[in-house]
Amino acid sequence: MSTSLADGIVLNNSVNVTFQNETSHTLSRTATAGTTISNPPATVSGGSGGGGGGGGVSSGQTYAMSANSQAFTLRRNDKATFMLKNVKHTITLLRVVPFHATFTIASTPQQVDLAKGDTKEIDVDADGQPDVRLTILSITSFDARVLIDVLSTPCVESWTCGDWSACAGGTQTRECTDLKACGTTLLKPKTSQTCEAAVPAPEPVETLPPAPEALPEAAPEPPREPLSSRKLAGVSMTTVFYGLAILALIGLGGYWYIASRKK
Repeated sequence: MSTSLADGIVLNNSVNVTFQNETSHTLSRTATAGTTISNPPATVSGGSGGGGGGGGVSSGQTYAMSANSQAFTLRRNDKATFMLKNVKHTITLLRVVPFHATFTIASTPQQVDLAKGDTKEIDVDADGQPDVRLTILSITSFDARVLIDVLSTPCVESWTCGDWSACAGGTQTRECTDLKACGTTLLKPKTSQTCEAAVPAPEPVETLPPAPEALPEAAPEPPREPLSSRKLAGVSMTTVFYGLAILALIGLGGYWYIASRKK
């Protein structure tokens, strides 16, 4: 029974790992690696394609990566594509000669020259961080077997939390959300804590100002006789007094006169 496989068939191997992190949460991770079958031609036209700078046998096949780490056997003009941050990038084998291969990488076009056994990390989106690693596993005059590793940037959790709830039953809680949606809780803040219910403050008592002391009432003045009556009474008494005095003087004068005449 033949065990040969047709070109382009991808053999995938997967590993599942389940573990507990420092906060006792159970996490699962899956790693998958695939290999694309590419059979060399039965005969090789030695060194064809030398003129014009293109070495190796031209194929023009395009392979899409189905895992973050995958090996391809590429001939001249073959391509391997991968997704990074929702952007499609392409690796093209431009030229291959014994012990040396030249690739272009886009969407930010750049050229990489590698020899057998060489490894190169490339920043494909110009963000200052390497995104893909190329390793030449083997090389001939017509193809190069290259291992492509898409370097995943570690997801760093970024948590934001709401306000604590009111204390109920000695516990208060709050909601926290990972803005990066990493799916891990390594840096997750506390979402519950013990508390003591606050004693309500006494209601303020309104204090009225002291009432002013009552002033003693003034004694009522005795009724006064009308002024006209007092004036009339005063005039009558004086007139009587002077009238009596005049009469007394007249009587005394008359007595002296009579007495002097008798002598």
